Amino acid sequence: MNKQSLGGQIRLRRQQVGLSLDDLAGRVGVSRATLSKIERGERSPTLTAAVAIADTLGIPLPVLLEGDAAARPEIMIDTDPRSFVDEDSGVCRQTLFQPADRVEVVRYLIPAGATAGPFHPHSAGTRELFVVVDGQIEIRAGQHTLHLATGQVAATPGDVAHHLINTGTSSAHIVLTLIQPVAD
Repeated sequence: MNKQSLGGQIRLRRQQVGLSLDDLAGRVGVSRATLSKIERGERSPTLTAAVAIADTLGIPLPVLLEGDAAARPEIMIDTDPRSFVDEDSGVCRQTLFQPADRVEVVRYLIPAGATAGPFHPHSAGTRELFVVVDGQIEIRAGQHTLHLATGQVAATPGDVAHHLINTGTSSAHIVLTLIQPVAD
């Protein structure tokens, strides 16, 4: 999806949920001017902002990036995942698939020394399950800090502010399963 399509999708979803530009900007933690530029396709959001926008609008990031086409059944080939690259940090977030409603499997490729986040808290009760395929990362979730290396697995709360830091000397490859609770 290009910047203009993404911006239009954000504006449409924002209007559908009845949020003003100021309301969404405040909840996401960006300025009104920045959000306006994103909606007009003049600027790409950071990965942190894109995740926060999707969470605030109550939709998974792939739906924000691709619209309703993301909800159709599909076979995904690993060579063509839905990607979002943060232009500032070089962090790549690839949605591999969504096996169920409110569940998303994501691959992160984090360059050496780079940080993904900080991410705003997801909805209450959200869990994040990390598998470090290659490399070393530090996960900061609320008051907790975890240090993981290749082959290690961790589960963290996703309903607190969190971020990932590549503490190694080469790129880190992480697979994350994000599980959001069913809305009441």
